[in-house]
Amino acid sequence: MLTANDQTATLTVATTAERSAAYFCPGCQAPVILKRGLKVIAHFAHRAKTNCQLFAEGETDAHLTGKWQLAAYCEPTQVELEPYLPVIEQRPDLLLTTSMRRIAIEYQCSPITIAQLDARNRGYRQLAIEPCWILGDTYRLKLTKLGQMDKFLRYSDKYGWHLLFWCTTTGELEIWAEIRVDFWGQLSYTRLRHHQVIEKVQPIKRRTSQDFRQRLSGQLLYKHARTLKWQEYCYQHHGLLQAMPDVCFSAPDSVPVWLDASCLWRYFVILRLQEKALLTVVTLAQWQEWAEQAAALMRPACLIQCSDETIQRGQRQQLATLLTLLEQTGCLKRLPNQRWQFVANPR
Repeated sequence: MLTANDQTATLTVATTAERSAAYFCPGCQAPVILKRGLKVIAHFAHRAKTNCQLFAEGETDAHLTGKWQLAAYCEPTQVELEPYLPVIEQRPDLLLTTSMRRIAIEYQCSPITIAQLDARNRGYRQLAIEPCWILGDTYRLKLTKLGQMDKFLRYSDKYGWHLLFWCTTTGELEIWAEIRVDFWGQLSYTRLRHHQVIEKVQPIKRRTSQDFRQRLSGQLLYKHARTLKWQEYCYQHHGLLQAMPDVCFSAPDSVPVWLDASCLWRYFVILRLQEKALLTVVTLAQWQEWAEQAAALMRPACLIQCSDETIQRGQRQQLATLLTLLEQTGCLKRLPNQRWQFVANPR
């Protein structure tokens, strides 16, 4: 921890603390030790065998360094280091206060479960504090799939679906902006530092639609439970997973709202369309109903940093993309008043 209480209960920062004074943990009130030197990052540490729930996690040098750097980076905004919030019994790494809002900065370097992260978020929101998770290098260097990062994903109009990182070696904030995911869960995104593009990242190897079909066939052969469920849905609507049309694989990069491949969702919606006679006119409300039914078959990404409205907007974007693809391939004809005419079967 970077701060501790002195004998008068005054919060003291480790960089300026007097070595001869006694200090206490603001959470459990137990005595703590000041550690500071040429090779030691200034911080306070509990004595051995102290049972403190608030600071149960060990802090690495990277975590301590990152907190100091972030505090300096956030100036001149009003910044509090590790303030204890007694109502919720939580202590964010930093608390930023502006004229409009309060933001709890959590600099995360170690693994954390979804349940732990969600509990902390709910605590902050109880006090009308916005949680903001910034990830360390241990995450930045290892994240390659949506399922590894979905619980940290944020959304904004400026950066789209994005993640925040703090690099302690350079002392810089890095943003992975406009994150998209392909049918294999591989990511594409734009890396930003100082609001400048430093790299556009794409999957090292793009898998083909044939690769995906082969994977589905293998999962069916070995009776993969989720794939069998999808196949059952296809049977009910007069289709087969193996017969997925090529249009489902167009525009492979999509918004990260599901852990399962969006080409499957597209096919489930298309199956409902194909049950209709050619020249049938389909309203937007009907498309939305089919889209919701198809979404129920998909594993949702754990977007606990995002509002329900943001997630619903992402799903609406999936539907808009599908309708555009079906129009471009001659399957649909757009009509006035948000209606589409079914003119040809998807291929």
